[in-house]
Order: sequence, then structure tokens, then C-alpha cells
Amino acid sequence: MIGNLDCVTVTSTTGGTGAAQISAVVPGYIDPSTAGGVSGQKYTWRRESEDGLRWELFVGTLTVGSPVTISRDQVVKTHTGAASAINWEEGQTTYISSVPLSAFLPYLDERGLLNPAWTTVGLQSQLRSSTALSIANSTTSNFPWDTNDVNTLGLIPATPLGILTIQEDGVYRFQASLTFAPNVSGQRIMNLVVGGNTVRNQARGRGDANVATVLTVAWEAPVAAGTQARIDVVQDSGGALDVGGGTQSNFFITRLR
Repeated sequence: MIGNLDCVTVTSTTGGTGAAQISAVVPGYIDPSTAGGVSGQKYTWRRESEDGLRWELFVGTLTVGSPVTISRDQVVKTHTGAASAINWEEGQTTYISSVPLSAFLPYLDERGLLNPAWTTVGLQSQLRSSTALSIANSTTSNFPWDTNDVNTLGLIPATPLGILTIQEDGVYRFQASLTFAPNVSGQRIMNLVVGGNTVRNQARGRGDANVATVLTVAWEAPVAAGTQARIDVVQDSGGALDVGGGTQSNFFITRLR
């Protein structure tokens, strides 16, 4: 298992339905090898288009070399609901992220077999910000998500909202990433709030004049039914700042058991 799964996001411009060649690391993230990935080992990955409308969840073998490649050994699901590989356009930039796992979740070992303790995948609700939102200066804002990507966990209503409510007692993993538009001034803060106004995890970053600031938070624990979860953001660039939009702005809730 890769040690720092939350931090792995890379780009690829490889087309077709075969292995993907890694082009570059997305700013603010690290490559699979730095995260502890082992060449020749199978991992679970998510690949998506720049606009986030097309995505593919698959199991693939990491091969560290020149170049670094990720095979597509088994496609689990795509945005269409199918389990067949997407024929990506050659030269088109796509994003590949390692999918966070836990000891409580099933995974495929080096033989391509499920961890024998589990035979079903974890249920998940995933929201995405497809359009950037203007956030006022020095104001704590509950971030509203506008796109429903996956909802096997059933937490997302017909219209995605900023606050999600856990429906059953269980152990859950919460993870989110947000992109703050380039701006040299001030600080960026992202809070994962679960249960009342309790901040479970916080990420901070400085603004940059040329590069977007990407923040990521994560937390997992037993959570009771009725508990609400949300993402709050704060920025003090001196004026309004666009937050969210694109493939790097997501909110995942996964039931682990």
C-alpha cells in the first residue's frame, strides 16, 4: 500500500486504452514513488479529464522507470457506469490520483486478488466543485459543492449541498481537496468540520502569484447517524478570491465498516 495516498496526483497525456505514462506531478502533490509506491505492485487509481466530467476507477500496476507508467489491469467503473477502459485522446491532459485505502477497506494484492477478509467495496459519496466560487476576504464560508460524482453511500440529495448528514452508525473516512486561485497575498485555510462545529482536520497554505494553492484534509473515525460534515474555507488575500473548480476540488465520504 502506498504510504501517503492522499498526496498522489499526477498528469498524463497518454491516449488509448492501455497503460498511462506519467507526465508531471500536480503542484502541491507528490509522485507515487515518493509516496512509497513499489514498482511492480498493483494499486487502485482514479483517472479523470481536466473538466472532471469523465473518470475511470481502475486497478493498475505501477512501473517505476523512464518513463513511469501505470497499467490498467482491471477497470472497476467509469462515469458511464461501465467497467470498460475509456479510450482517452492522445495529447489530452488527464489527472491520475491514487485512491485512499484503509485496513478496513478491501484492496487487490499483487496477485490481483481481493483481501480475503472483505468481498465488497466501500460505499462512497463524492462531491465535486466544477465551477469556482468567489469567497469574500477574511470570512469563514461553508463551501457548497455543485456536482454529484458518486453516491453509492446515499448521502447526497438531488441538489448537492454544502452539508452532508451521515445516515447510519459506522466508521467513515472524510477527505477533501480545494484549489485556491493564484494570488500572492495572505493565507488560505481549509477546515474539515464533522459534528457540530468541531474541526477534525485543518490545512493551511500561503498564496502564490503564479500557481494555485491546493489544500487537502482527511480524517477517519467512528461516526454516529445524524452527524453532519462540511468543509469551511477562509482566505485573507485582501479581496474576493475564487475557490474550487476543476478536478482538484473534491469531497469524499467513504464508509469503512
